[in-house]
This record gives sequence, structure tokens and C-alpha cells, in this order.
Amino acid sequence: MLIWCSKCGTSFDVEKRGSICPGCGYDTSGGVEKKQKEKKEKRRATWKFTKGQIIGCSILFGLMLIVGIEGIIKKNTIVNQNEIVRNVGVVSQQTISSDEKLSINGGKLRIIETKLVDTWQENLPEGYAMLWVKYSLEESYESTIKYDTNVYMQFETGEYVEALQGDSVIKQITGVSEYEAECKYAMTSGFTKDIGHLAFLVPNSLTKADLVIYSMTGDGDRKDADYVQILDSVYRMQIEWEVQ
Repeated sequence: MLIWCSKCGTSFDVEKRGSICPGCGYDTSGGVEKKQKEKKEKRRATWKFTKGQIIGCSILFGLMLIVGIEGIIKKNTIVNQNEIVRNVGVVSQQTISSDEKLSINGGKLRIIETKLVDTWQENLPEGYAMLWVKYSLEESYESTIKYDTNVYMQFETGEYVEALQGDSVIKQITGVSEYEAECKYAMTSGFTKDIGHLAFLVPNSLTKADLVIYSMTGDGDRKDADYVQILDSVYRMQIEWEVQ
């Protein structure tokens, strides 16, 4: 560090020559210590943060950490979803006859009868009738057919419809609640009883349609919030009925 002697004005490097002035022999150690102290205080003042700055930096660091964690979680979620999609692949449909007993999700399903019923005809939309699809179900202890099977009806127009369900809809048509309809008429929205009926609204002009059954498999525990159902098999069955 270069300093000037306060006595004679000679400049010299105090780190190389020490505190004694080479010009007049004056000991400049008092001035050197003062300058070094001032230099340290100036450096400390430069890096001194206020309380508000410290809090602001802490919040910013916390936000950066949260965003980083969320990004990792999102990335892992996308990877998992992509894995599921890759595992599903293309599911081909299997055509079965209406009198065939179908082994599905640990149970055995059979369509017993399909017929039109006019019990609640006055409550149906104009131009529609109610089709009664009677089924029987045999289950094993490990059967998941009640939870992992979905059923739809597809008309010749390509339109898919579900079996009647929902308390307000069923009550409007039958006059009883969904629970009462299940107890009294064994009316269900899926394959959930040993002997049951699926009720579909069908156009009066139709006499046949396809019953499409989706078999699902679960990924994980169904009690978990992230439980995912994956399509495993599709079965298509043509059913016919007579117009009354």
C-alpha cells in the first residue's frame, strides 16, 4: 500500500518498506493503522444490509425455492402421466355375442334380456322409449367389476348414452328416488348387483344398438387422491329388441 510521509512528503510502499519513512526516518505507523481502519470500515459499510433488505432477500430466496420444487414436482407428474400413456397404447375392441358370458375384472357378466317397458312412458321425452337391459353378475372375492367397469350404449348414429342415473332424473321419470329405484326395481347405472337392470332412453325408430363395456385397471390404491384408472379392454355387444 502506497503512503506519503506526513513530515517530509516522501511516498513509499509501507507493505515493502515498513512504517519508517525512507526520506526522514519518521515512524508513520499511526497513520497507516488509521488508513487501514478506514479502509475496513468503508468495505464493511459497502456490504451492510438494512433489515428490510435482509427480509426482502429472504422472501425472494424462499419464492425461488418454492418455484424450483414445484417445477420438479410438475416435471415428475408429467413424466408419470407420459409413462401411463405409453403403457396404455392402443386398446383394440373385442366383439362378443349377447348370449355370451363375459369374464371381466374378476367377475362374470351376462346379459339376460333386453326389452322395452312402458311403465313410465308418459314421463319420457316425446319420441323416446325406455329400454330395460337385464343382467346377471357373478363375482369372486377379488372382483372389481363394480368399480372398474363402465358401460354405454352406442346408437347407429354413433351417439353414446349412459344408463339413467341421478336422483332428480330417475325421480322425474319413475316417481321414486335413485335409491328406491335400485331397491324396488333393481335399477342401476352400472354392473353393481347380482341381478340388475340398466335403463336407457332410446329413440322409437331403433330396434338395435351396441352395448359398449369398458374394463379399467387401477394404478395405485383407489383410496388415494392420485388414484388413476387406465383403460384395459373394450367389449362391444350388439343387442336387439322388439318394438311394442
